[in-house]
Amino acid sequence: GNAVIQASFTIGCESRGIEVVPERCRMAELFRELMMERVEEIGMEESFCRPKIGKIELREGSVTNPQNQSFLTTADVVLVNNSDGIFGVRSGDMEGKPTVDAYVAGIFAQLKPLSRLIAFHPLLGLGRSLEEENERRSMNGMDISTDASFFTVEKRILGKNVVSWSATKTVEVFLYTRVKQSSSSRSENDHANSNGGGGGGSTHGDGTALFLCWNKECFGSTNPTAAVCEKSGLLVESCVYCGSSRAMKTRR
Repeated sequence: GNAVIQASFTIGCESRGIEVVPERCRMAELFRELMMERVEEIGMEESFCRPKIGKIELREGSVTNPQNQSFLTTADVVLVNNSDGIFGVRSGDMEGKPTVDAYVAGIFAQLKPLSRLIAFHPLLGLGRSLEEENERRSMNGMDISTDASFFTVEKRILGKNVVSWSATKTVEVFLYTRVKQSSSSRSENDHANSNGGGGGGSTHGDGTALFLCWNKECFGSTNPTAAVCEKSGLLVESCVYCGSSRAMKTRR
């Protein structure tokens, strides 16, 4: 709740947050109430110019619950505190249950193009970035494409003493950005043609995250696969045409 409340009070944007631990949810609600009370108190002073405060929505729940999908995927900027890999292997179970990071990756892929996600630990399950995929395609004699992968990533160093849980450790974050792909262009064209009664539709015409198969001989090397499984909300692990596993990233 801290980051969510700060965003609304300092920037004035609409913000929302989700937390699975009940006690932390209660603290976030209390923090919001105290902040609003303080604003009202200061507002009594003539010299005080009341800031614009964005709508704040706090929810107790899990990112793994499908009922929270739309609550999260309609955001423009997402901050995920998965520091030290707490949403990684330790968050799954011995029976192969998806990790929380896997659900976060699926949520990111469902954000609209140009949306951003900031994570404290790399989301390796996203696979390779657009730059990395196109570099590999070039090496294999394949044309580069915006459909090769649905995101870019940058590592940013925040420095030391910038988070409450560590004063001595150098903190780094990973900035992921959803790129515009052919599905976005088709969506725009379909919208432009909708009033004219013409214009061919497309399987991926709504800004859907896409990826291309790494197999040069596959039809999917030039015709993309939707990156997210509609039923589970998780990332698709293989090419829909040849079944080859989606290229994954195993290290940061």
